[in-house]
Amino acid sequence: MTLQDWGTVLPAWQEEFSDRFVEVEGNVVFTGRAGFEYEKEEDEQDEEGNVTKKGQFVKSGVKMKIAGETPYETDPNVWMQLEKGLTKDKKPLQKNVAYILKDRSDTINGKIFEMPSYKHFKPIVRFIQGLPVDDVAGATYTENLTPGNDFEWVHRNLQRKIEVEKIQAVFDENGLGDARSKADKQRKAVIIKKIFGTASTTEIEKMDAAQLNHYRALLEEPFKSLSAAQPEDPIAFINQSEQAA
Repeated sequence: MTLQDWGTVLPAWQEEFSDRFVEVEGNVVFTGRAGFEYEKEEDEQDEEGNVTKKGQFVKSGVKMKIAGETPYETDPNVWMQLEKGLTKDKKPLQKNVAYILKDRSDTINGKIFEMPSYKHFKPIVRFIQGLPVDDVAGATYTENLTPGNDFEWVHRNLQRKIEVEKIQAVFDENGLGDARSKADKQRKAVIIKKIFGTASTTEIEKMDAAQLNHYRALLEEPFKSLSAAQPEDPIAFINQSEQAA
């Protein structure tokens, strides 16, 4: 799959699963495959700011192999791992271990359970049973029934807004920020559809910061090409460039 494909898949996932999961009147438990998170090391630079060695991608944590926002929408998040070893008399030994990565009820947050059973998760169940059942005033997709401050979500949301503003700035710098004429509106719409794979502002704003950052870099290319070519028909030029690509 390419990034263009993800631009179609992720909004569908958000609508068909994530939004319904957050809004459901009840409790849902779901599982997924485990994977690693990666972070890029900082590039090494000389005194003049030239990159002398590019940073490598290194393992920085663990996550579920699923849409990036999904693990943040659950109240508890449990990492299950099969650990193997040998006993003192060299016999094989294995055990299932549950690591509580997140628990908004803060009843078992950060704990580790070997061979977990219902009794280990009973504190969360009791907490949920004690919550008042009523309409949540001003509820949005970013709020949860169990109380707690999701500072990670706040940070991600801020980064996403920053990238959206930077994308808007690219259009502003190229005279299409407040497109009013019919020709400018068409040109802007064609560029957006070509780069993001959708003409929906809502779908674009739902993308995460990393996606938006990537598309912003791609967005600068059509404007550079238009500036260099100065075509009589910008829309036809953009469409021809897309077919050539």
